[in-house]
Amino acid sequence: IADQETAEAASETYAEAVGCPAGDDQLDCLRYAWPAAMVTAFSDAKPMSSVGTGALPVAPSTGISEGSWHKVPVIVGSTRWESRLFRQADHAITAEQYEAEVRETYGDNAERVLATYPEANYESPFQALSALGTDTMMACAAEDNAVMFNGQGVPTYKYEFDDPTSPTLFGFQPEGVDMASAHSAELAYLFDFTLGDRPLTDDETKLAHTMQDYWAAFARDGVPTSEGAAEWPAYTADNPVTLSLGPTITTIDDFTTVHNCDLVAELAK
Repeated sequence: IADQETAEAASETYAEAVGCPAGDDQLDCLRYAWPAAMVTAFSDAKPMSSVGTGALPVAPSTGISEGSWHKVPVIVGSTRWESRLFRQADHAITAEQYEAEVRETYGDNAERVLATYPEANYESPFQALSALGTDTMMACAAEDNAVMFNGQGVPTYKYEFDDPTSPTLFGFQPEGVDMASAHSAELAYLFDFTLGDRPLTDDETKLAHTMQDYWAAFARDGVPTSEGAAEWPAYTADNPVTLSLGPTITTIDDFTTVHNCDLVAELAK
C-alpha cells in the first residue's frame, strides 16, 4: 500500500504492460484483458493500492491496530505453501544458492534458519525456500492477525488451506514442480474462478462445495458451518485452533510450532 500518487503511477505502468494504456477505454480494456498477458505483465510491473483516500483513509493495519474499524466476525487464514507462488521463478535453485540466500538475508541468524529449514528435509531446495517464505511472510502473520482480532473481542475463525492436489494460477506452474496449496490456491474452491491452470477434479470440487458452505453460512450468520462437515471452532486465547481445509478437514492445535512462529518473531526484531 502506497500514497495515491505512487499507486497511480505503478498501476498505469502495469496497465500499459498489459496493453491498456491511459485513455477513455482503459477500464474496459482491463476488464477484458487476456489473463496470460496480465500474469506476464505482473512479473515486471505491479498495480498498487493507495491510502489517504475516502475509501481507505489509513492503512488497514493502522486502523485495526488502533481499534478504529467496524468490528464484525472475521475469517482469517493462509495456504499451507503460500510462498511457492511468489518464488516459482526460483524452482531450479540449487542447495548452494539456497544457503547463500539465507546467509545474505539473515546474517547472524542464518545458522538457526538453516538448522530449522535444512534443504535436505525437503523435496528440493525450492521447497525449503518456500517453507521459509511461507512462515516468515504469511503463516505467522495470519496467526498474529487472529490473535489481534480475538483480542479486540471479535469472533474469529482461522483456516489453513492444504489440498495437496490443488491447481495453481495459470502461468505459474513449472513442469514437474509441486505447487499445490500455494498463494491464492483456495480462490478456485470458493469462487467462479477462471485463472487456474486447470479445472478442479471431482474430489477437489467436493472440498470446494464444503468450503463454499462455510463461507456462505458465515456471510449469512457470522458463523461458518457446513452440513455434514467438521465443526469450525472459533479461535480464542484458550483454544487457538486453525481449521485445516483439505481432503480430510481437521483442526490444527500446534500451528505456531508447525510454522516456527517463535523463530519468525525473533527474526523480525
